[in-house]
Amino acid sequence: MSKKRVKGYPFDEVQTRTELMLRTFEYDLPFNYPNVTVWRKKYDGGEFHGIELITQNEPISAGRLMRIEPGKWMLVRTVFTVPPEVAKAQFQVVVGSQFSRESLSIADAFAGVVPEEWYEHDDIPGTVKNLISNPMFSGDPGAMPGWNKWTVGDCSIHQAEKDEEGRTGLNLNNFQGALFADIAVIPGRRVVFTLRVKSPDAKPKVFSISPTWQDKQGRGLNDTSGDCIIITEDEPIVRVAVIGSACTPPGYVMLEAEPCEEFYRRDDFIRCTAPVRFKQSGLWGMHLRYDQWATGINADFGYEPIPPGMIRRYPGMAGERVKAGFQQYPFTGMSCAIFEIPKSHKVIIQGGSETTGWLRDGAGNDDHYSFRTIRTTTAMSSGGSGRR
Repeated sequence: MSKKRVKGYPFDEVQTRTELMLRTFEYDLPFNYPNVTVWRKKYDGGEFHGIELITQNEPISAGRLMRIEPGKWMLVRTVFTVPPEVAKAQFQVVVGSQFSRESLSIADAFAGVVPEEWYEHDDIPGTVKNLISNPMFSGDPGAMPGWNKWTVGDCSIHQAEKDEEGRTGLNLNNFQGALFADIAVIPGRRVVFTLRVKSPDAKPKVFSISPTWQDKQGRGLNDTSGDCIIITEDEPIVRVAVIGSACTPPGYVMLEAEPCEEFYRRDDFIRCTAPVRFKQSGLWGMHLRYDQWATGINADFGYEPIPPGMIRRYPGMAGERVKAGFQQYPFTGMSCAIFEIPKSHKVIIQGGSETTGWLRDGAGNDDHYSFRTIRTTTAMSSGGSGRR
């Protein structure tokens, strides 16, 4: 037996193979299960063939103040969707380097979770709770309750006197730096950020409001992270099957797993080894895309009628048909990506299309992947010899 030992691991005991007792669970569209989180930065409409996700989100601009009416309070507003894996969030107010006589007043800091049906240009519902505990920056400017700051050079920060509008706040003079307020958020929720700003200058120095995100390890996260489906299981997951279709084939599916403790060895580089990541590319199969609708066709030319569920959602399509057969779209179909993974209690699934960008493609930028069914296979006992 000793001749069969792998050199370089002299302290390891002889291993024995482990039998896994497996169970498989199935999750289907729209994935509204207690242990499943669907995170999408932007919701574009009703789904009918699967949940569409995209792995490269456009960044959302911070709320900025570039030109204002001098001496008047102006409202700055922006909206962000909380990325997955966020454990800590902050409301951030950033001011660029001011000249010695420049000043800026801020007040009414607000961060609130808005309903899913809320649109960016709507008024904020009065029922939305302000997550900032000290929105008027009250208290000693050197140690304001609920706020932290970092500054560069000598800065003057003091409480503003009540103005003719009855509003108080904070005055920033010769300021360069930022103010931060911790807020409690939930991944996937949309949060609106607003702040009142006043300046005697028409073009104050660069000013912005935006959130900062961190995971439970304190590592920074960004709002351009891709859409994903997060599944957690009580028993360790060892296999994941993803069934769906690309908008523009070929497609790809990615999976990121957080392995159980037993996966790691004492001589592992943890940051290099985990999280474990997988990707399958070249997945063929295409679903009905928006540029394939044959609206206005009422006669029966062999085209498929609009299904009743679609008519209930879009009544104007009643009586119409769509040419989405394989004769017109030979790539129609589905694909399946199967991943065998280390034992993990959580997996993060993403996907997209490897778009070709042909000039004649009616939707060459449609690079989503549509998820229809996901199956997870778990091991009933953890097994293994644990960390060594």
